[in-house]
Amino acid sequence: MSAAPDSLKPFVMALAIAGLCLGATGAAHGSTAADDARIAAQLSRLEDGQDSPAARDWLSQLLNYAEQSRHPHPEGRGQTLPRYAIAARAQHLLRKWDQQHRLEQLRQQPALRGKALGQAQNHDALLNWLGEASMPELDAFRAEQGVHSWSEDILAVMIQRQARWTDWLALAERAQHARSWRLINSQAPLDHPQFARLLENLEANPALRGAAPALRARWVQRDPQRLAELAARINSRNWDLNLIETALLAQPPGLTTALIQGLQHPDQAALAAWALWRLRSPEALNALSAYTHSDVAAPHLAREIAAWLR
Repeated sequence: MSAAPDSLKPFVMALAIAGLCLGATGAAHGSTAADDARIAAQLSRLEDGQDSPAARDWLSQLLNYAEQSRHPHPEGRGQTLPRYAIAARAQHLLRKWDQQHRLEQLRQQPALRGKALGQAQNHDALLNWLGEASMPELDAFRAEQGVHSWSEDILAVMIQRQARWTDWLALAERAQHARSWRLINSQAPLDHPQFARLLENLEANPALRGAAPALRARWVQRDPQRLAELAARINSRNWDLNLIETALLAQPPGLTTALIQGLQHPDQAALAAWALWRLRSPEALNALSAYTHSDVAAPHLAREIAAWLR
């Protein structure tokens, strides 16, 4: 600050004396409205100014004053409260200056600037810096912070700048938004030897679980062996919804036949019927129609299928 610190010294002393007097006399009503107005005006000037030892000293005195100079409780009854509003503004300003001080200390060390931004909890500034930082700076940030501490937004930026397999796994595990799914769906390395682990993370993530079958189907279709393994699982009739959704998208050989056979098993008939209705091929629709007249059909399911076919 400029001339403000010297001009504050009498006011600092006045506040300290007022606080001591109030504490000694036990005054219930604290300072006057005029005192509060002067304090608020000075706080506004400090908020627009810069950090300095004198300003910090004044804020420290002000915090003591806010505790000692109490004001009446809004419900009366002779109770009083500290001046929370004054204290909150002073504490916020001190925290702001502390953050600026940490950033300034590391401003001449570019490799650690990301760490400083992270410590200062300046999320937008950190994302902007990550988007522009050099590769050595990103390496230093990765070493200092570690993928375990990164938010979804930081993971996305790091993947776009300097993708590592651990970043993909963490994003699949923690992502909460559609933009992260679009990034995974469009850029995740399907040929990575541990891609199945990424799919497991997706399926365990409640926010993205519903999108996992589409990506698994694309992954399965890239390898004849994986497609054959999917067909074998369908034929084994050890089904769940994710498996059937993946099969509908990947289309392994023998899928329709396995689903038609599933209609004959009470524990699988409903899922088989739903999958055949999703297929809507002539063979699938004929099988559904035949089921509604079958002796093995569950009455409630037969009625539901008949309603679909109308």
